[in-house]
Amino acid sequence: MSQTSPLTARSPASTLDDARNWYIYLPDFGPDAQRWSDDFEHARTQMGKRIEAILQTLHRGDLDLADERLLEAEAVLENAAGDWPPAVLAVFQMEYWSVRAYREYRHGRVEQTTESIAQAVQCVEIALSLHAFLVPITGRCYEYQLHLARLARADADWPAMWRHLETGRDMMAGRRPLCHPLHGPVYVDDICAFYRSIEPLNELEAETVRRLGEPTSIQREYNALCLSVTIAPFVVLDWREGRLTPTPVPTAPTPSVCAPQNDSPTDLAARSAAVSA
Repeated sequence: MSQTSPLTARSPASTLDDARNWYIYLPDFGPDAQRWSDDFEHARTQMGKRIEAILQTLHRGDLDLADERLLEAEAVLENAAGDWPPAVLAVFQMEYWSVRAYREYRHGRVEQTTESIAQAVQCVEIALSLHAFLVPITGRCYEYQLHLARLARADADWPAMWRHLETGRDMMAGRRPLCHPLHGPVYVDDICAFYRSIEPLNELEAETVRRLGEPTSIQREYNALCLSVTIAPFVVLDWREGRLTPTPVPTAPTPSVCAPQNDSPTDLAARSAAVSA
């Protein structure tokens, strides 16, 4: 893929949804970031709508069609391995493993869901190891903790649910890294610093970068999402039998139960080939 396209000033976001897309701001971070953005946009024409279509199919509950579309997406990524820049490929592998995790969840396969999320995190770390300006994608790491908490709730595994919620809260509070790329651990304030460095071109962008550049703002949003995970009308969804199963009201564990262990730095070089496999 060409890396020689001329540099141009970016266009301002036209909608709030556009303003929330981290990649529209990459041209602000220099020539390398803009060239990467151009390559990303080219790849997005092939994968963006595929990912959206898979998600819509899963939302409708058409799992057979979702499986077919996932296979098509996997074939696109395999064919792109020698064409797309490695970090572009890693970002779309992250998207692939994310929707695959949702597919596994809808099939009721707990272990495979967890494994797919772990693969997605590896892709985040690989991409960020290649380009530090991709730091906004590390926000996926605390989102994955919410997904794991939902998975545990659906399986009535309350200690695991609370553990994942507390891990996410520690990430949001800066007590725990989001992930471990090769250059060192990344924290939530690194994401905020990305947005604080942006010069907004209109009020839509100003509102977005102001919110995402302030840790307390995204911490409030995360805590609200945590509440949505823990509040249930005394039931959890038993997806395996398509019915609602009454369950006891979950109670928070003692602090010693939900205290996370520190992660050790990850050797991404050894894992990259496995993720691409």
